Amino acid sequence: MKKLSKVVLKLLKHKISSLYVPNKNREDAEQKHFSMAHGFAKGFTLIELLVVVLIIGILSAVALPQYQVAVLKSRTTQGMITLNAIDKAQQEYKLANGDYTTDLDNLSIQFEPGSVGCYPVSDGNSLYCQIRISADLLMEIDPAPIGDTKRRCLAKTDSSAANRACKSFGGRNYESARWGYNYYTMP
Repeated sequence: MKKLSKVVLKLLKHKISSLYVPNKNREDAEQKHFSMAHGFAKGFTLIELLVVVLIIGILSAVALPQYQVAVLKSRTTQGMITLNAIDKAQQEYKLANGDYTTDLDNLSIQFEPGSVGCYPVSDGNSLYCQIRISADLLMEIDPAPIGDTKRRCLAKTDSSAANRACKSFGGRNYESARWGYNYYTMP
């Protein structure tokens, strides 16, 4: 018990002595307080902060459009994979049955509900399928094409990111501003 009380007293003395500030430290503390009160504190000025914010704004203005194009290109790649799968399934169906199907359920592939929209072509002999990549970008395939427009990329005319994404895959613009979209043929 006596040892415990001695230890406790020793700890208390140590704590009290650490609270005591000698004169030299007290003067330093007063000097620091004086310089903070009169604007001599170490830190960033308003101009320095504004320059940093300006630099970040410029970098984001340059990087954001490139990021948007990269995202659209990756989604377009996924869309092309889906279109190729539809095309292969249609070709398999034609080899087995002699003609293209007009029902997506007849194909040997499965899709998430709502991910692909397929509609019978006006001749009634095949399916015309469309995939919405984003609000500004669509991809479509016609298994029985007229000419060389089997796969198309449709970009809204006012979306530079969508138009650049279509062009990045080698798309050739063959029709402009039809229903507000630019049409690109895809290889």
